[in-house]
Amino acid sequence: MVAPRSKRAPSRPARAALDPHVNELLASTDAFLATRTRWRTLDPAATRPRTLVELGRAILPARADRPSIHDQQAIAWAMALSDLARAIAREFPDNIFADLDHVGSELRRVVAEAGHVALERTIDPLVRIHRLYGKSSRVRFRYVHDFLYGFDWAKWVAREPTTRARVRPYDLAFLAHIEARAGELDALVAAGDPSYPPLAPGEHRNPFSFERGPEAEARLFTCLVAQDLLPIRAFDADAAPSWQRPFHAAREAQARALGLAR
Repeated sequence: MVAPRSKRAPSRPARAALDPHVNELLASTDAFLATRTRWRTLDPAATRPRTLVELGRAILPARADRPSIHDQQAIAWAMALSDLARAIAREFPDNIFADLDHVGSELRRVVAEAGHVALERTIDPLVRIHRLYGKSSRVRFRYVHDFLYGFDWAKWVAREPTTRARVRPYDLAFLAHIEARAGELDALVAAGDPSYPPLAPGEHRNPFSFERGPEAEARLFTCLVAQDLLPIRAFDADAAPSWQRPFHAAREAQARALGLAR
């Protein structure tokens, strides 16, 4: 079950009340998550991630630096964020950290700038890729951490920064890459590739050079956030994603320092 929210820093105050329809949508998903997840946060100022209702109160109201949205757009946003949260819970039941502040803020930006159709074009592949990589797939990764906290995006941008530097973490160009890569990995598993062999029931895939069991994963990511080594500080709705630093090499070095090398 989700614990009561810890006290936040003054920079993250509670916001205005939500439209009743939006509140109902988000509260229903919060109830669903409470029965299926024990998600933790990487926010040093909190002990648990924000609930979806709390995210709605923090993200939806207009500010001087972002436009207002009307009720139907707010409902579309709530449905999109709920669909994403439910997909993570269903496909990654062992996931540890799930801060949805930044992705929630990005989805709001999409609907505010381009409307319902653009939001649907974003959320459809965003939800779909969780099925393509999660427990229902042959790829079967254990966590969404690499995607949610930006390691996948940072690695992709760094390969071709000239053409990719302006691509945001949830832009369609990057989501299309992630979806195509899932198909490639599925084909490798089906062919019995030695680097991506079929898994026995209950196994999770770990192609990395370090341990990624729950205890090891929690230790590593806690150290990464303490050293500011996350490409996306996903617990911050106003985070500025970064790909310029050698995040993957830093993570491997930190894993070795913690004795997690395989």
